Amino acid sequence: MNLLHSKLRRSFCVPLSIRKNPEKIRKRGCVNLDMMDSLDVLVIGDPLFGKSLMTERFANASGAYCVIEPYIHKVIHRHINGQLVHFTLTNLPDEHISLKDITKANAIILLFDEEDAESLDRLRRVWMDKFAKLCENALVFVCGITSYIHQRRLFFHSRPSREDIQKFVRLVNAVDFFSVELESSAQICQVFDSVHDKCYVPMRRKKRRSLSPKSLSNLKFW
Repeated sequence: MNLLHSKLRRSFCVPLSIRKNPEKIRKRGCVNLDMMDSLDVLVIGDPLFGKSLMTERFANASGAYCVIEPYIHKVIHRHINGQLVHFTLTNLPDEHISLKDITKANAIILLFDEEDAESLDRLRRVWMDKFAKLCENALVFVCGITSYIHQRRLFFHSRPSREDIQKFVRLVNAVDFFSVELESSAQICQVFDSVHDKCYVPMRRKKRRSLSPKSLSNLKFW
């Protein structure tokens, strides 16, 4: 990551006090965390970017194959036996996207091509026109990816400025900004790890009452 990326990252990271205090996270909009035993994440890319090889690589890096065409994906995170973490990614074609899939999301990852200013602009329009009002209760993360296409100089586009990215992050009220290399599966998976760390709160378990002498002495019989 270059200096620009590191500055952006520092600017939009969630404060440590919020990460350690689930109540503050809830106040930022995450819903139903007390009853949540899994973390539903929607990955939304701009329409052209999402239909490219880049989205497929993003999906593969998360451990699941995904077809190229859809520009929205559903990532389900679950804890297994309280220890293991498992991600599954399912593509959601436009005609199969339901309101329930969107409104129940705990977190949103907005994905754009960091080498293309038009990609950021398309993502902004898609977000504002289709998803902003539906995702008011989800925490939003912004992720810029350095694309394979632009690394090989196959196409030339103007890059978004730092101010443009900052403006978009503020517009969507994002809690974090990531900048990753497309070919780095480790960096892409770190995005999901960070989302998990900031959003996931284990479901509260009811305490089982013990039949100790002290508890028995408090029982009342009628």
